[in-house]
Amino acid sequence: MISKVRVNRHGRETGGTPIARGALYWMLRNRLYRGEIVHKDQHHPGQHEAIIDEAQWDEVQAALDENRVEHAVRSNAAAPSLLTGLVYDAAGERMSPTHANKKGTRYRYYVSQSLITRDRSKGTASACRVPAADLETIVEDKVCAALRDEAAVYNAASIGAADISAGRTLIEQAANLADRWRRLRPAEKRAILRTFIARITVRSDRVEIWARLATLAVIVTPGLECDPAPVSDDAPATVLSVPARLKRTGMEMKLVIQGDASVAHREPDRSLLRLLGQAQRFHDMVMNGQGKAMGKLAAEAGVNPSYFTRVFRISFLAPDIIQAIVHGRQPHELTANKLRLAGRIPSSWTGQRHLLGFG
Repeated sequence: MISKVRVNRHGRETGGTPIARGALYWMLRNRLYRGEIVHKDQHHPGQHEAIIDEAQWDEVQAALDENRVEHAVRSNAAAPSLLTGLVYDAAGERMSPTHANKKGTRYRYYVSQSLITRDRSKGTASACRVPAADLETIVEDKVCAALRDEAAVYNAASIGAADISAGRTLIEQAANLADRWRRLRPAEKRAILRTFIARITVRSDRVEIWARLATLAVIVTPGLECDPAPVSDDAPATVLSVPARLKRTGMEMKLVIQGDASVAHREPDRSLLRLLGQAQRFHDMVMNGQGKAMGKLAAEAGVNPSYFTRVFRISFLAPDIIQAIVHGRQPHELTANKLRLAGRIPSSWTGQRHLLGFG
């Protein structure tokens, strides 16, 4: 495909060359071909006839969204979207990866297609946007739990092997894969997930993972290539359900797991870690301050006395509370702002746990 030849007023010809990738991408995203016009990011029916039908347009847009993320995965992106092409909302609408940058921080999401295209005519009440890292953690932890489920693995072994020794070997391989899951490269994880998972449905109160348990014997085999043999869409799938809801914690939305400790792992909250570090620094200043007044120590720290006192009290948290925060196991509702403004923290560790939601 070549670009249109144009002749300027000086008689010079331009164009007639192969269309560049950027120009082709713009053409594929141009809603004019759908019979619409765009004004201030909003599209409206135009007075011209569409030359591309709705079904073909949607298929192309979904392919472009997937290819964009596939490129990031192949390029060893720092935070690739592992679940591309697998996630759907409760209405069956595909959820595509996207991201936003706020104050230098990159936030990743999986978003219903109608919210990306801003097509209100196709949007439903089930259309949603969920934090990518939270959803990926839920799915990865559930997959690892399935790999450690000896009964499920053994049943999968019976599909391809009848003897006990083969089943025992498969159980060992599955446990080994679960143990080294966190160290796998993103491309390896993605290959396994695309083989093992048929579909992921995000509902208002849970995440449903449609797993092909029969493929366990395939994914745990050492030396699995990044592009395993395709699995038929008709292969039987078992629903692994995780109770979870979207909930605001501080300034962010989190996909909060309800009552399932086996999948509660998440990355530590850096804001909480910074607050703990500051509390320890203020504690050291008080212990080594040779009786200096709080106001003077606060001035030396560059903060007001009220702030210094509130943060200093945090240094007396129970060891198990500090350890939980360091390992990212604190209640989702506990944010740095909530801890800083908690008021007078009880001296008893039991009272602290009750105040901060540790049970």
